[in-house]
Amino acid sequence: MRIGSILAYTFGLFASVSATRPSLWDSCGSDARLLKESTIEHDGNVVKVATTSCPGFANLTSNALAAPSRITKRAVTQCDLSPSACNILCNPLDTQASLIDCTLLSLTLSLQLTTFSAAPFSFTTFNLGTCQFAFANLDLTQYDVCHGFMGSHGQGIVTQCVLTTPSTLAGFCVSLGILNNNWIVEAIHS
Repeated sequence: MRIGSILAYTFGLFASVSATRPSLWDSCGSDARLLKESTIEHDGNVVKVATTSCPGFANLTSNALAAPSRITKRAVTQCDLSPSACNILCNPLDTQASLIDCTLLSLTLSLQLTTFSAAPFSFTTFNLGTCQFAFANLDLTQYDVCHGFMGSHGQGIVTQCVLTTPSTLAGFCVSLGILNNNWIVEAIHS
């Protein structure tokens, strides 16, 4: 039954945001607050990173997904690079990013051997040129997310969605929504 709830949420999210700009940003809520800004530089590429608190994510989680994970004192690591870590949904209605920008963003993130912290109900964006990869933590637990995880899943979205009909570079990679694994990666035009 949990998988059915997740699929219903995913398709509901996709359908609701497709009519406007297909982004999780709108779900952050009107009381969203910028927490941190930084950059990652590699081989002449500068990736702009921003983390925002998103109290509105609590509504998404409690209304659409299974209850958030129990609060833990330790951060949960999210570094699973396997394609089965999440389900990809493509959105052909979004403005298209440059494939070159998305590939450079993926490469730059994949070469970072560090993690970033994703506080509960937060949204972290990585921008390079016209491409943005974003990580939404829909959980009550802090995640330590590998940059390689973002690069891999961002590129996975772009690769799978560019091969669909109609071709697009925009989409979501939605986790299984189970205990300590309740997140979404998004690839969109920045």
